[in-house]
This record gives sequence, C-alpha cells and structure tokens, in this order.
Amino acid sequence: MKTIYRACKKCRLLVDAKNCPIHPEEKTTTEWFGFIFVESPEESIIAKNSGLLTKGRYAIKVR
Repeated sequence: MKTIYRACKKCRLLVDAKNCPIHPEEKTTTEWFGFIFVESPEESIIAKNSGLLTKGRYAIKVR
C-alpha cells in the first residue's frame, strides 16, 4: 500500500500521522508541494538557510 505523507503546518516535517511528533498540538495536512531530504543538517547549506535542525523529510511549500 502507498504511504501518504502529511506535512506539519508549523515545521513542514513530512510524517504519516495526523499530528506532528515535534509539535503534538499541530495538525498535519496533505496539501504540500515538493520535498527535500535532510541527511546531515549541520553540514547542509539548504538546511541552514531553511532553518531545519533535525534529520528527515521536509515539504518545500505547505498550504
């Protein structure tokens, strides 16, 4: 079965749950566009510019 990822509206983390694990009070949405995968945020220029501090998948744009 295909996994449907949902994006946190606050931090843009992609998860398969209805609530974000980092922000449990924040609902997630299926309305997101594009993603980046951050393997090592301390070495990534894109992660630093985007303010991403933890490893994972992140949506580029969330509605």
